[in-house]
Amino acid sequence: MLPKSRRDTAHLVTEARKPRSEDIADRERRYLIMMAFRVACFVLTIVLFAYEPKLPERYSGPGQGAPDGPSVPGQPGDGGVPGPGQE
Repeated sequence: MLPKSRRDTAHLVTEARKPRSEDIADRERRYLIMMAFRVACFVLTIVLFAYEPKLPERYSGPGQGAPDGPSVPGQPGDGGVPGPGQE
C-alpha cells in the first residue's frame, strides 16, 4: 500500500495553533495574575505576622489559663492544692 500524500490529508481549522502573538499575550496575562496573587499573599502574611493583638489582662498572664477553667493543682496561691508552707 502506498503512503498517503500530503494533499490527501485534511487539516481542521480547530486543530490549528493560536498565533504566536496571542500565545504570548495569554502567557503574560496568566503570569501577571499569578504574580499579583503571590504578592497579595506575601503582603497578607507580613501583615498578619507583624500584628500582635492586645489581649485582655485575664488572657495575657503566664500560668493564668482559661478565665473560668479549673486551677492547676500544686501551684501556690492559685486556689488549687496548697503549696509547701501554705495551709
